[in-house]
Amino acid sequence: TGGGTLANVNRWREQLQLLPWTNKDLEKNLSLVTCSLGSGNFLQLSNPTTQQSFLIYQIQYQQGTWFIKMKGPQSLIQTHKGDFLAFIETLQPFE
Repeated sequence: TGGGTLANVNRWREQLQLLPWTNKDLEKNLSLVTCSLGSGNFLQLSNPTTQQSFLIYQIQYQQGTWFIKMKGPQSLIQTHKGDFLAFIETLQPFE
């Protein structure tokens, strides 16, 4: 989806019934995670009221952007955060 990283993050925050972020909020909460495709942005979003969370990885690859997102109950997402990050590390370029 277009609009850049902040627009995408605010779209996901809206899906979780959270208020939008500013660029400063985004910078404080993004982490760089590296895989064989390069470095990408990792983010965890959670709404304590609804107990819903997202894990999101965004990476520029070739002429596009890949988004990998896991959505679910906050407790389940927290339990599988390590699995999600391990999966990110397995991403491989395709021919």
